[in-house]
Amino acid sequence: MPATAANTPSHEPPAPCLAYRAYRLGFPERQARAFAVARDWYARGRKLDMRALASELGVSRPTLYRWVGSRERLLEDVIWSFAEELLAVAVRRARGDGSARIMSILREFTAQIVAAPALRRFLEMDAEIALRVLTRRDGGVEGRLVRAVAELLDDEVRASGLSLPLETPEMAYLIVRVVEAFLYNDAIAALEPDLEAAAMVVELLLKGAQPSAGAKSSHLQQPLPVRH
Repeated sequence: MPATAANTPSHEPPAPCLAYRAYRLGFPERQARAFAVARDWYARGRKLDMRALASELGVSRPTLYRWVGSRERLLEDVIWSFAEELLAVAVRRARGDGSARIMSILREFTAQIVAAPALRRFLEMDAEIALRVLTRRDGGVEGRLVRAVAELLDDEVRASGLSLPLETPEMAYLIVRVVEAFLYNDAIAALEPDLEAAAMVVELLLKGAQPSAGAKSSHLQQPLPVRH
């Protein structure tokens, strides 16, 4: 279904910070190392303190801020760098086509997110900042995830004839918001995220979104291409 300017949510995340781009390319080396160290600290549950990070890297704080933009932007890019990897794994492991494939990807992705201790620690240590970083509509996590899910939906429309009940951007946004609600709110409340309930709600959103008769699947088992 074609998107319209009047009813399509706007999800244009910021471009990756200089350090993230350097990390992906492997150069410039100092900027790439800054992002690698930030990823390591996050993964180990260490707070991303900008003064300490600058000291670790042997650079001034103004230089570090030029590389990463801000602490929250760095957190967004670091978290997305891990989420993108997990999503690529989920895409490679997915089975079926149409809405079944979308559900397979989402189940695998959310299960991996829940199993990752770094995100839970982040939510426990600083819930307010964590929610802001994770769910800001124009931020580097939610906006990129919405775009990635929209690309998955579009791929299914082309490959298997999936017919969506809503515009692709709107459907992607709703799916992501449902997943966020069950993952993050439950974690903050010290509850085990109810992934099955989340899956049931997403299936309701996709209700009626089935492959058209005679459509052929033409998937290649490869990592999800996420445009930046």
